[in-house]
Amino acid sequence: MRRFFAATLLSAAVCLAQPQNLAERVHQANQMLAAGRYAEAAKIYEEAVRAIPDDPGLRTNLGMAYHLSGREKEAIEQFQIALKRQPGIVPAMVMMGAAYLRLGQPAKAVAPLREVSSAVPNLVEARQMLAEALEALGRHREALPHYRAWTALTPKNPKAWYGLGRAYEALAGEVSEQLKKVAPESAYMVALVAAAQLDRQLYRSAFYLYREALRRGRPLRLWHHAVAEIYRRTGHPDWAAKEEENARSVPAPDCRAAPAACAFRDGRYERVIEILENHNDPESLYWQGMACRELARKAFERLEALPPSAELHAWKARRLEARKLYGEAVSEWKKALDLAPGNPVFERELAVAYRLNEDYAAARPLAERLLERDPDSPDLNYLLGHILLNQQQPEAAARYLEKAVKAAPQFLPAHSSLGLAYLQLNRDRDAVVHLQAALPIDTDGRLRFRLARAYQRLGDTDRAREFMKQYQQIRSRVEKERKSAQQELQITPP
Repeated sequence: MRRFFAATLLSAAVCLAQPQNLAERVHQANQMLAAGRYAEAAKIYEEAVRAIPDDPGLRTNLGMAYHLSGREKEAIEQFQIALKRQPGIVPAMVMMGAAYLRLGQPAKAVAPLREVSSAVPNLVEARQMLAEALEALGRHREALPHYRAWTALTPKNPKAWYGLGRAYEALAGEVSEQLKKVAPESAYMVALVAAAQLDRQLYRSAFYLYREALRRGRPLRLWHHAVAEIYRRTGHPDWAAKEEENARSVPAPDCRAAPAACAFRDGRYERVIEILENHNDPESLYWQGMACRELARKAFERLEALPPSAELHAWKARRLEARKLYGEAVSEWKKALDLAPGNPVFERELAVAYRLNEDYAAARPLAERLLERDPDSPDLNYLLGHILLNQQQPEAAARYLEKAVKAAPQFLPAHSSLGLAYLQLNRDRDAVVHLQAALPIDTDGRLRFRLARAYQRLGDTDRAREFMKQYQQIRSRVEKERKSAQQELQITPP
């Protein structure tokens, strides 16, 4: 971006038609800007703009000086004026997008960055920021062509490959959620979860789920191949050979009737997504999810082939977290920060990894520092509140958790933790409000147990009895499922 700014200054300065002494002052401001003396440069540009208010080049340079000084709102105002005077100024649109992103307004960054990317397709900075803005908005499918363009323009840039892989992962998750809504008990849903478990090297779970998918629906060759792969990875090559025979007994797909299945078989994963973009039936969603997973894997393989980078360690950390290896994930996040010191995203992830590893003493100072930078963040307020709660400081925890709930009323983990903090403070009436709000995430019955205790202390024996009954039912079911899983999660011969 600094090279981009320098080129912008030169092109803008050349176009200025102005008195000689003012031209010299502007040249001086350009040099100041290049030397990092942004505030001083801004004062000279302000003087020049007062003298020649209609010059779009001066307005752009002033906006750039403001942007580099962290005065984003003032920068945007100057870029808007410049673009009104002369539509299509590429530097103004690029930097206006950058300013909106710094303000945490990715939706407003999209339009100028999209216009630039259309006008100048090979401008790396615009492609990068547009991809990241769309990704921040959860518009993963729209972000993908810009991530792909970014990797094509800078094939040795780890940030580009990491971003592309993360976008495909996010789209795969989005498709999985759609499939869960459309056909939660289908063989396709089970097989998609199995693929995720296999990727995490959770072989017993993946084996059981693939066997379940084969039992539930019309079998696919791919599922037999996956079971064979599990056999190979767990030291059973003879069983794998038998499973490959089972795969060959399944008819090959009819490529006229099922072009996406054939495209997947041939490794044309982007074509799969293209064919099925507007299809929402279970089979189509399954192939879309699988294609996204494969494209994410290929992007991360490219990342691994590059020299060590912060992004490589970040990817490794996320994979370890998926396997609940939180201590090892902490180590990888630290390595990422060694290569990208001060990266706020990586610092946040490290704090979360410390929390997941129950190392609250290490997590707390990092969470406090992050919250100083972004005091209104519901995620960070929840993080610090949760840490303090586990350090037996419920009163301090409640302050942060209250702020998290107020900022994000649908944030159920924050409701859960706030309810627990209130219980420790003997504020039972307040506690039951938040514990009941969090019941949708009470998968093991613990919140119902605490609700029962709270209602008992409040003298509401009927509700206490009802929640204790629900708790016992859930615990009984969970225990049965655990015992069943221990029996079923065995890798057995074909």
